[in-house]
Amino acid sequence: MGDTHTAILDELAIENHRDSGAKAIYTDGSKTDEGTGSAYCILENYGIIASWQGKIDNSNSVFQAEILAIKMAIEAASSLHKPIKIWTDSLSSLMAILRGLFWYSQPKRGYQNRPLYPESHHSIVREIQTLLFSYKHIHLRWFKAHVGYLGNECADQLAKEAITKGDSFFLPKPLSYLRSELG
Repeated sequence: MGDTHTAILDELAIENHRDSGAKAIYTDGSKTDEGTGSAYCILENYGIIASWQGKIDNSNSVFQAEILAIKMAIEAASSLHKPIKIWTDSLSSLMAILRGLFWYSQPKRGYQNRPLYPESHHSIVREIQTLLFSYKHIHLRWFKAHVGYLGNECADQLAKEAITKGDSFFLPKPLSYLRSELG
């Protein structure tokens, strides 16, 4: 179980980022008064070779947009069959993904040989955790936002454009929205 846990921690790391020509995927989410958008772009040799944009409801959170972008990027990377890094500026997303994996990897009284299972109240986070178990060549990385990284600027622009141009996705409304409606 220790090997699996160490491997998952390696998948979710904070690493010094530097722009390079290597193939990498960058994700972002954006929320404005007009709506909420989600996007990723795949860069290689400093050019965009593929991208995706999704539009979710205005009641959805930027966290949901960030998580959706990561999930879609993992699905795109799953067919590559070679190591690839997916970069995000959303530390909260990476922590949510890691939190459930770490919790389940800890031995519990009477369950020392308990297998590692995804755990989160966010269904997309659970899907991401499951995908990461299946695709060991995909590595999630965090980097600081808006410091001039080409991939981050590209994903940020695509996420903003996705608010009006993206493919429509339905996600459940976040608890914060439901609480404000009941408030």
